[in-house]
Amino acid sequence: MSTTIILTRHGQTNGNIKKLWNGWTHDTLTPLGETQAHALGKHLQNAPISKIYSSDLNRAIQTAQIIQSYLDPNIPIEHNKHLREFHYGEAEQMSHADFNKTYTHIIQAWERNEDPRFPEGENCVDVAKRGLAALSTIALSHTKETILIVSHGGFNNVILNKLKNNTTIDFSNQANCCINILEYNQGFFTILRENDITHLQEINQKAF
Repeated sequence: MSTTIILTRHGQTNGNIKKLWNGWTHDTLTPLGETQAHALGKHLQNAPISKIYSSDLNRAIQTAQIIQSYLDPNIPIEHNKHLREFHYGEAEQMSHADFNKTYTHIIQAWERNEDPRFPEGENCVDVAKRGLAALSTIALSHTKETILIVSHGGFNNVILNKLKNNTTIDFSNQANCCINILEYNQGFFTILRENDITHLQEINQKAF
């Protein structure tokens, strides 16, 4: 008896545009981010989703609410802090450029496929531990159902890399409002689809 999880990333945010390390910092969707969420909602409107789980950060909640507007209005949204993005610690809201100058030792460690913690924050092992525990608990609560989870780029990348036994440190393989599909069966996750953005192609081509 399996559970199907549709795992997505929130829509584009102001922090994405400014290239900020926004982890546990609240942020809002841009107009493009809202459009992306609407496109995802339209794409999923006939999916047999029984419940939506969202990170408790504003950008994920806002995305989940837009998607919900295309589904049965009785489908609940539950906010879950364990689905949050990385806690970037001292690097929260730092620009990518400033981070690269300030924390060259972390960049160099990533290039060696090491997993240092963000100062006063988390590393990949930390996020994978809380994330997979949360996903497993959710899956076990919804056997034979399809669940939508709205989370974050770094979080999703870590989960997918862990499931693939990929030790490469990479935070760039999750587009805003992409679709990942996981199947959970007897304690194991299988990746059925990853970073699918076919439903966003027309929008993204107009935007860039």
